[in-house]
Amino acid sequence: LDSPDFVGFERLNFHVMLHVEHPFVFFDETKGEGNGRFSGITVDVLEKLGTMLNCTYTYKVAELESERESAEVALHAIGAFMPTGGLHTADIAAGAIHITANRSRYVHFSLPYFDTYYRLVIKRPVQEVNMFSFFAPFTGELWALFVLEILLFGACFFVMESPFLNPGMEESDVVEGAVGLFDSVYWALGAVTGMVDKTPKTWGGRIALIGHGWFMMIMLASYTANLASFLTTKSLTPSITNFLDVAQSAGSYKMAVPTGLSHEDFLRGEHEHHGYV
Repeated sequence: LDSPDFVGFERLNFHVMLHVEHPFVFFDETKGEGNGRFSGITVDVLEKLGTMLNCTYTYKVAELESERESAEVALHAIGAFMPTGGLHTADIAAGAIHITANRSRYVHFSLPYFDTYYRLVIKRPVQEVNMFSFFAPFTGELWALFVLEILLFGACFFVMESPFLNPGMEESDVVEGAVGLFDSVYWALGAVTGMVDKTPKTWGGRIALIGHGWFMMIMLASYTANLASFLTTKSLTPSITNFLDVAQSAGSYKMAVPTGLSHEDFLRGEHEHHGYV
């Protein structure tokens, strides 16, 4: 900005949709038309930036008659939440617009120039004890596939290693007869815990065992990591992480604030402009 070659936007005019909320944006209808109707912290910041960047603005008000949705209207005006290439009526949305994760997916927010330093303090969640928590790391579908793989490997191993189906096989660790199928499934299940008490005699059985062992190694590693993470963090995750969670709860949560301080004024302002709290 200090370079003598800097020309800025060369008096380019930007359309700015303003979200009216005091003291950031004031709107006075009695002042006729034009930018003179607007004032406030946000307007002062924009005017200063306009001088530094050599640009001008045309201010518009975001649905003054329906302030409850004016922040969303301002964001929609610049094309937020619209498909790529959608029409928009403004270049910039400005005012006390809350920065949320969902909105940040669609628009680029500037660095905040006003911080309330308010903090939410909630009770630490109580960890629930459930005797079936060890099933939680995997979904029901994954557990079903896990069991299915064991059954399929047991059947495959029985076909390749059973002397019942291979009369010419001289020796085998699989029990003879049809009961050998259950013996093969037992062996496949034992591989989950590393209890391998049989040795495949055919090349087909060896290859199948390698595949089964690799699959079991991945499943056990994933299960161990997910179980530790699930038991130590998930149950302690707070249900409220920011003010917007309280605001959008439709009265499900109660908030206690110090009386007569700026916290109370802030919440009253939120209620007047957005209709919640």
